[in-house]
Amino acid sequence: MFIELVHEGVVYRYGDHIMALNRKRFYLRFFYQLGLFEFLFYWKAFLWHLTHKVPDTLTINELFEVFYHSFMKVPIEDVEVVEKSTSYMIIKSHHDCLFLRIAKEINIDTKVFCRNNSMRPCRYFMRKLGKQYVVENDYEQIRPRLTACRETLRIIDQW
Repeated sequence: MFIELVHEGVVYRYGDHIMALNRKRFYLRFFYQLGLFEFLFYWKAFLWHLTHKVPDTLTINELFEVFYHSFMKVPIEDVEVVEKSTSYMIIKSHHDCLFLRIAKEINIDTKVFCRNNSMRPCRYFMRKLGKQYVVENDYEQIRPRLTACRETLRIIDQW
């Protein structure tokens, strides 16, 4: 069996041996190309909604607790609230998340990796909570370029 993977103009071949990548990197890069990480993140969001009961309306603090601590499992000490009002909260996360570690391991820009693998599943998660809840990632302020990833949680008023 022979598998060929092309990423950013570099051809990686898997057959009897792996050229230019160790086995772990090869599989991580292969799963990235297949979109498996995004699928698994969707699956995590889907299963979370099956197993958790959430009230119809949430305050910004409750939304923060549900998204970061219950769903994403980010420790409290790794999240810093930069700005907060009744309708939005700007957060800096110092958490060494799985996506950051995988992006470093397979040498892909975290901005691209996170945008391709976490943006849509996070929006799906929020939409399942309610159409008024939104999460926005600031991809210009993302780790490892900076010390923390910047994200915004919003509650949009329904007319």
